[in-house]
Amino acid sequence: MIAGRLRYRLKTFCPVVGEGPFGVADAEYTEHKSIRAERVKYSPSAKFELHEVYPDYKVTYRIRSAHSFIKEGWRVMEMGSSILLEVRNIIPDIQRGMLTLECEKVNE
Repeated sequence: MIAGRLRYRLKTFCPVVGEGPFGVADAEYTEHKSIRAERVKYSPSAKFELHEVYPDYKVTYRIRSAHSFIKEGWRVMEMGSSILLEVRNIIPDIQRGMLTLECEKVNE
């Protein structure tokens, strides 16, 4: 593990499940903490839905395994960027002491 590669800062957002105005489960996100990460892969593309073009981003980050509090469904945002990403998969790498986060852009 080379610490110099962890040059990106991520803000993490934890889901807090509450009840909406009509009794439906509603998830709000609260800012948890910021962590350092290595951006491994960044693949932008475009999606066509109902005659509209939606930008789609898939990003893979590598973080230290000490941040194992992050789970699927959490959201992250790279500092200096306005793109909100949702963590879809977490792949542990025990030999290196790292976690790989596979994220997709949130279209709200």
